[in-house]
Amino acid sequence: MDPATLAVAAAALLFGEALKEGGKHLGQGTAEVMGQLIQAIRGKFQAQQVEGLINRAEQDPTERNRQKVADELAVYLTEDSAFAAQIHALVEQLDATGLKRQQIATDLAVKDTLKAKSMTQTAIGENVNQEMLSRVKAKAIDIGDMSQNA
Repeated sequence: MDPATLAVAAAALLFGEALKEGGKHLGQGTAEVMGQLIQAIRGKFQAQQVEGLINRAEQDPTERNRQKVADELAVYLTEDSAFAAQIHALVEQLDATGLKRQQIATDLAVKDTLKAKSMTQTAIGENVNQEMLSRVKAKAIDIGDMSQNA
């Protein structure tokens, strides 16, 4: 996986919806690997004295702030092959745990109004990361019924 793609995947996991609820929908093995991923990325950002980028993205999770983290992470993945191998291995381990990632209407740019009449995400079991209408840019957003079930 190239550094830019790996950075986006790792950042998506870092800021995923499953973590916002303390990882309660993650199984034990997945939670442990997720913790290792978070620790590795935070450690690298701390060593480079840019951990504030992560903190800002957590406190104000705009697309711009999240993208800054992914961009900075891509630089470190390109420059440090050992770090890149570690992050790649952790992302692969998360994939192997059966982590379910569901995304509906994410990363959209709409010129006028985005209309979302009815949207539902449903996942059975543990290890679920759901996102809906995340990182959307539009003049207006008209939302109807939305639900997420795990």
